[in-house]
Amino acid sequence: MNLDFIVSDLVTDDPPDKKKRWWLAAAATIGLTLFGSVLYALEKYSLIEVNSKLPEILPAVLGKYLLLVVAFERAAAVFVERLRRAHRVDWPLRINRLTEILKKKRPSTKVLELAYVREEEVFEKLTDAGLVVEIPPVGSKAKNDDYVGYLTAAKHAYEFQRARYDSAGNRRVARTVFLAGLFLATLGVSLFADVFTLSKDLGALHRGLLRAVDILVTGGLLGGGSGGLHAAVTKVREFSDRG
Repeated sequence: MNLDFIVSDLVTDDPPDKKKRWWLAAAATIGLTLFGSVLYALEKYSLIEVNSKLPEILPAVLGKYLLLVVAFERAAAVFVERLRRAHRVDWPLRINRLTEILKKKRPSTKVLELAYVREEEVFEKLTDAGLVVEIPPVGSKAKNDDYVGYLTAAKHAYEFQRARYDSAGNRRVARTVFLAGLFLATLGVSLFADVFTLSKDLGALHRGLLRAVDILVTGGLLGGGSGGLHAAVTKVREFSDRG
């Protein structure tokens, strides 16, 4: 076990690399702020106003994007699962099969032995494929507790691999939704159009930079997942009801 890794998690100070990234982010923020201030002083920028009807339309705006996010997530999940199906191991089936045996109070030795022989063969194939770590087999004079111990270890290994499989799938779905959100924002979906009142007098540079940020923010909103957006919609509606 890597004790240095565990100890590093307990240290409150940020590691040097993380501090360096924070300094770079702070420097970039300051630089962008100065850049915008200079452009504003040179009258290349003009102030934009927040939509005066935003408090009234905010629940509808968030609801609109929530529907888009849910649709994107579902489509991305189906797409990703189709691509992964050829390489999929049915972890839930194996977990459920072992659970049925292990939840019995007093399974017979014959049942445990048959289950062990079957799972040992399956586990050997999974080990050769590099999906699981080998579990030492039981001896020729194994007792019920030995079989139960092996099957329990196998079940835990399956559960761990299922969690990894689901986690990897969720990451792929999130990336797919984020890219789709950026693409949709590039085609013209605009969060800023709902939030701000954009004047036609905006300069070309200002309009171009604003649109670039709009694409990133809108794509990030769509790619951020429905969980956070749903919570935001709920909070806004609760606040509106109290008002």
